[in-house]
Amino acid sequence: VQYKLRQNQQEMEDLLYSYGDDWESFYVRYIRGAARNVLSQHGVFDMWERRGDIQAGLEREIGNVLRRRHADLVAVQLLSLDIPAAVQSAIESTTVMAQNQFEALERKAATNVSEYTRFFEADRDADIQVINARKDGFVLLRQAEAA
Repeated sequence: VQYKLRQNQQEMEDLLYSYGDDWESFYVRYIRGAARNVLSQHGVFDMWERRGDIQAGLEREIGNVLRRRHADLVAVQLLSLDIPAAVQSAIESTTVMAQNQFEALERKAATNVSEYTRFFEADRDADIQVINARKDGFVLLRQAEAA
């Protein structure tokens, strides 16, 4: 997370009195905490799929934290996500497995539709054969009666 803040000069004296030369770590600690709070509300895939929502949440949360601590947020930006190779590999494997699972469910659904269609076609064909047999029987009966 990259940020830019504007300090309230009147309240800066309190901050310097409390933290001395280490006043920057004061902001870093609170900004990290606010960023962690926002990021913990999202899943891993949200980092790519809902980046705008996360960015807005960071601006809101960090802005609120800084206002309570002698500063105003000017800008914040979610930069790159450095993910360890093992975690990246696990994410990719999980994504591939989820895709395969989805495709298998779609194939199963297609097979079910095909089987239902065949069942209803066979049922319809059987009904047609019964109707034709009755018609043929009726015709033969009429012919026998006429003869």
